[in-house]
Amino acid sequence: FLRDCSILAAIRSYDGMIIGMSNTPALEPIRFFDHILKGDPHRPDDVLQSVREFEKQYGLVPKAVIPITEMVLQSAFAVASDYKIPFLSYECVKASRNKTLMKEAFIQHNVSTPRYLPFRTIEELRANLDILGYPAIVKPTMAAHSIGIRKIGCSDDIEPCFNYCQEGLASISSAWFIEEGLFQVEEFIEADEELSVEIINYLGNHKIIAITDKYLTPPPYFAEVGHMVPSKYSDNELVRSEALKACQALGISHGISHVEIRIAQDRKPYVIEVASRPGGDGIMDLVERAYGVNLYDLHIHSYLGTLDKEQLWNSNPLGTAAVAFLPGKAGIIKSMSLPQQLPKEVVGLYLSAKPGDEVGKTLNYDDRMGTAEFFWDSQVDGLSSRHLELAQQLRDEIYVFE
Repeated sequence: FLRDCSILAAIRSYDGMIIGMSNTPALEPIRFFDHILKGDPHRPDDVLQSVREFEKQYGLVPKAVIPITEMVLQSAFAVASDYKIPFLSYECVKASRNKTLMKEAFIQHNVSTPRYLPFRTIEELRANLDILGYPAIVKPTMAAHSIGIRKIGCSDDIEPCFNYCQEGLASISSAWFIEEGLFQVEEFIEADEELSVEIINYLGNHKIIAITDKYLTPPPYFAEVGHMVPSKYSDNELVRSEALKACQALGISHGISHVEIRIAQDRKPYVIEVASRPGGDGIMDLVERAYGVNLYDLHIHSYLGTLDKEQLWNSNPLGTAAVAFLPGKAGIIKSMSLPQQLPKEVVGLYLSAKPGDEVGKTLNYDDRMGTAEFFWDSQVDGLSSRHLELAQQLRDEIYVFE
């Protein structure tokens, strides 16, 4: 969901078979694929075995392997390496999935990033905080979607924050095959603004396509609640420079990368992390609505080795695009009803919560009640919260709580 346009881009960019993979016992009819291989996309051995069995059955080998989420990077590397297909380097894949290795690469290449220390136990966390000081952020080393991330404000917060981080990792470790017990703590950057920079990487080149304003819940949690394109920082040279340096530091050679940056109160940008895959949450769709550039097309052409430099252009925005997630409201949903008419700015509405669901228990990716997409055919002031307000209005109109 919200990455499904990647399939359309693959069909448009390549005239051969488009193949997906699923570990669902009864495969859902995803009719845009020529084949859906049976296997768990998060397990490299499983993926490689499934691809080899397909080769035995049909005599066909992969032309390219395209990662869309970061959890499949290692599986994609296994296939690309076995079939000698151009792909990200082993070092890049490791650093892209491990925030500690990523930080080391940033420091070596003078990328502006918060100070950090890894830890496994609560005792190590206490010792690290004696060095870094308060406030600080704890996070699992190899997770995503804001899971397990929490701010520590003082020594009284250490135990609950450690438990929250540990429980967050445990909730996804088996599904994503992530090693448990790996965490890091980093200095907290006081900031009211967070951005992501969407970059295409190809043949040693790194080109910024768009910058996105990101909206998060307030501390101590940092769940993403919405995004808007273009950003008011779109022309900020310091932001652009740090984002490009971060991709170079990791050696990202193919595809779209997603660089997350916080703007400190002194206006200095700090790179928090980089994902060596397209941004999620529908950001690719926002960029296309705002600029008319399909980043999935560029992503796939880069891995195919067919990216035409003429496809990369600078253009003035056509308008402002945004996405907002219907926020959870603590309680049980009693009933729901669709509105008779949606505001003209709404170009997409997807509801995931239903009567009987208990919502509002957490602040991470899993507690969204739905998604609303917006477009205005004019510029909206940077970091406007209009889309968040509309999303809350839609939630209150659609859902009734016990």
